[in-house]
Parts: sequence; C-alpha cells; structure tokens
Amino acid sequence: MRAFLEHAIKHKEVLTKEFLLAYSEYYNKNRKWLTCSVSNVSVQDVINNACDALEKSGHDLESTPTSVVFDQIENMIKIEQESPIEYIQLLAALETSEEALRTARSFDIKNQTVEKNILKAINNIKLQIERVKNDKS
Repeated sequence: MRAFLEHAIKHKEVLTKEFLLAYSEYYNKNRKWLTCSVSNVSVQDVINNACDALEKSGHDLESTPTSVVFDQIENMIKIEQESPIEYIQLLAALETSEEALRTARSFDIKNQTVEKNILKAINNIKLQIERVKNDKS
C-alpha cells in the first residue's frame, strides 16, 4: 500500500479519486473483487483521517515523518480481495489441463491430435481467465 500512497502524493489527481478505485487502478486489480474497511471516501480523506488520528494521539504533524502517516493508514485500512468462484474454477481447470499435457508428453504419445486438443483447451481457458479478470461490470 505504501507504493500506492507515495504515487498518490506525487500525482495529485489521484488524491480526489475514491480510495478503493484509485487503489485498484494502481495495482491493476478488478475493483469488484476488492473490499475495503472504508467506503465512498477519497484518497485525500483517508490521509486526512490518518493525520487527525495522529494529532489526537499527540503527534505534531509538522515534525511527523510521512512514513508514520503511511503506517497509520495501513493500520486503519484493511483491503481484501475475493476472487469470484468462476475465476477460481478456471484456474483449477487450467492447472488440470496443463497437468494432462505434461502427462501426455511424458508417455510420448505420438497422437498429435491429443496434444493439439489439450493446447486448444489451455488457450481457451486462458482467454476465459482474462475475460473474467477484465470484467468490470
């Protein structure tokens, strides 16, 4: 999260974005898969809340390092990613297909149709994984 916060400070336009949206864009994560302990607040609001909490606990913000503010934010904000079941199932299917390909190759199967079909399945699964990952609706 620290890299994201540093990015937000350097790129002021990020400060006005909703926190979780900006976070998901920075880390290239699907926003729908993320949950956050804060909602509907901007990055700037999160920073302000962290600074307010530090002031209440006796910190002088003039002399408080940025790293302390970042630590406060990391302690305040909890972000979790929950992948949809379809994505998890596709990953399992990909693993199974790749194992089937390794097995077929280990038996030195001469039937290239089998290998072609497994490779086609692997490519289709990878396409579906990308579709699910990029579905923002």
